[in-house]
Amino acid sequence: MMETIDVAIVGAGPCGLATAIALSSAMPHLKIKVFERARTLRPIGAGVTLAGNGVEVLEAISPLAHANLMAHSSPLIGMEMRDHRDAVLRRTEVASMMATMKWREGEKPLPDICHIPWYRLQEVLRASLPDGGTSTLVLGKGVTGVREESDQCDAARTWVTLSFEDGSSVRARVVVGADGADSA
Repeated sequence: MMETIDVAIVGAGPCGLATAIALSSAMPHLKIKVFERARTLRPIGAGVTLAGNGVEVLEAISPLAHANLMAHSSPLIGMEMRDHRDAVLRRTEVASMMATMKWREGEKPLPDICHIPWYRLQEVLRASLPDGGTSTLVLGKGVTGVREESDQCDAARTWVTLSFEDGSSVRARVVVGADGADSA
């Protein structure tokens, strides 16, 4: 018998994991799974800079994820723009830039901009999934096909069947594609 879930999220990068956290927080009754092609979550060399509004959103969807982010990130102190010869065109100190921003009456300033290695953000988000991701996150599940079909009992409702490289499949009411730039 094919497994049936409410939401299938394809891709366990920051977008897919944050989506799973937000949906789980807002609608804990939903059965949500995140399917990732990679067999393990491993460090990669990129870094992510989160602006204050992104930090606020993370705090709104998961105080735990926010606390973990703040514990594992560094505040962004400055930025440089360089040309193709690596010459500095412009340097900006973030603190001085934030100090010059005008806030509307009653509006609070945004949290600090922070920088975190991509893999560390992925770890922070995985740890913030319900049950730490042990039943939500499924590794080694590359999607090979997506098929929409009508519900046999209710023609107004549809299901989406995901097929995986290992020959298995799952049915979901909703599929979220968050599979990143290098997906086929």
